[in-house]
Amino acid sequence: MSEHVEKLLADWTQRIAESEPGRVLDVGCGRGRVLELLRERKIEALGLEAGEARLRELAERGLDFREGSALELPFEDKSFDTVALRHVLHHLSDHELALKEAARVARKQLWIAEPCYETRIDSQAAGDRLDRWHKRQHETTETSVHRNNLLVHELLASIHEAVGEEPDIELGRYLPLTRWSVDEVERRFGPFAAKLPSEDPERELYAELLEMVRSGAMTRGGSLWIQVKL
Repeated sequence: MSEHVEKLLADWTQRIAESEPGRVLDVGCGRGRVLELLRERKIEALGLEAGEARLRELAERGLDFREGSALELPFEDKSFDTVALRHVLHHLSDHELALKEAARVARKQLWIAEPCYETRIDSQAAGDRLDRWHKRQHETTETSVHRNNLLVHELLASIHEAVGEEPDIELGRYLPLTRWSVDEVERRFGPFAAKLPSEDPERELYAELLEMVRSGAMTRGGSLWIQVKL
């Protein structure tokens, strides 16, 4: 895991920990790093994942988890004090349903984060272009979605709909402005470009974006975070 991602996860975990979270459900917990960081702080947390490979990894790492879908949480109403969804919603076919499910099983609060870029900063605008390029290369299926990041107004409207009343909300952003390295961009995105025909404009755009990385003109995205007090 890169130093940049570790910074994002540490900031996210600290915010949750400082909110007196009680029992936490981490929806779409991935490899379980947030679960580990919460455990280090003596915070009870359960992860939810659907991918078979991820479930095996969580078991091997000795973390507490359940298999299930964010669109149909396998828990009774108000089973957790806090429900967290970090960089999950833009991967879901129905993010509004996921928020309704999160609100259903939470007693105290929701913590939501989406990747974000401050596009008024040139290096962030370049990073946003790479992010959008990457997502255009993903095939969308019934079970796999990777769309553009949800914006503030989209999230707030969906949260309002999910909670069913005027929610008590705090929000902010964490932007470390870490520069992409050429090696990491080529490792993560190069295989997608290699599949494109040589004359494809998307391949030409990737070459242009890679040159921006080489010149140090591109920074990585941060996190837009929202706390919803129920």
